Amino acid sequence: TGSEHYFNDRKAAVLFVNNGMTPFAGAPEVAPGWRVVSVRTDDPEAAAYENGTLRLEMNAGILLMMEREA
Repeated sequence: TGSEHYFNDRKAAVLFVNNGMTPFAGAPEVAPGWRVVSVRTDDPEAAAYENGTLRLEMNAGILLMMEREA
């Protein structure tokens, strides 16, 4: 599950949570003109975003801080 939260027209946060019964790995689609500028999680062993790939263990979450390119 993912949700987008916009701070203004250039900054946003995208929260991903895996409430499923199996781990998830895949590449989330980033809208043209946007880029990930930082990643936050309380458990790096269970949630990571590296080289465009998102990995979430069961019951894990991660926050991607996004910025629109100028």
